[in-house]
Amino acid sequence: MQVISDFFLSNSSHSKLTLNIILQAKKRQGKRVNRESNGKRAAAKLTVAMLLTALLLLLAVYPATGQRSLMSKVATRCPVLSIKTNMLYDLALTPNIAAEIGIGRKWSVSAGFMCGWWLSRDWSFCWQAEAAEVEVRYWLGRSEYRPALTGWFVGTFAASGFYDFQLKRTEGVQGKLKFTGGISGGYAYRLGQRWRLELLLGVGYLLSDYHRYTVAQNGDKLVLLNSGSAKRLKAFFPLKAGVSLAWIINTNRT
Repeated sequence: MQVISDFFLSNSSHSKLTLNIILQAKKRQGKRVNRESNGKRAAAKLTVAMLLTALLLLLAVYPATGQRSLMSKVATRCPVLSIKTNMLYDLALTPNIAAEIGIGRKWSVSAGFMCGWWLSRDWSFCWQAEAAEVEVRYWLGRSEYRPALTGWFVGTFAASGFYDFQLKRTEGVQGKLKFTGGISGGYAYRLGQRWRLELLLGVGYLLSDYHRYTVAQNGDKLVLLNSGSAKRLKAFFPLKAGVSLAWIINTNRT
């Protein structure tokens, strides 16, 4: 009887172990699908942002036959508008684009989107970051003596996004940037009528939930295995830096 009892107990334990392995494999496959689907969504968002920017530029520079461009016709009625990119983020393999609109001579509002989505085929390297940001600025100095969107400024910003960084072959960190916000300041140089070079620093508060993971083989598929429970990061420190190149669309307002 003892032998029969031990036999059924061992089989029961083996069945539970097998079931647990199957459930874990399904969870891991879900992680793999999430990584790929996030990449597709991020690429789609960046594509839309680029197309909208291209449309603005086309309206600005494409002249109708014998007439001024469409944007030039309404430029005197529209506030100053610029399109810009942060070259520091570009160098960090994170393409980005932003649009800024002037409100009078003292204020401006900008909205931007960044998306770096680099993933090697064998999952030995991953550099993925997606974030959207808004910023409100106040331009210092006497506005009647300076062109629009130039000179010293102070502002406040807020952003949210997602990231997945894997710099080691089998280890990485993935998380959601729930909120980041703070104050910024900088200076914008005028480079001719259309161009601006902008230097920027920002400090503030960051709130992010993240987890570390390892990359493992599950049959013929690669999966992400979470290393422990999710953690939360709360911190106050420098959050942004920028060396941005901006292009002014309606130049007759500058």
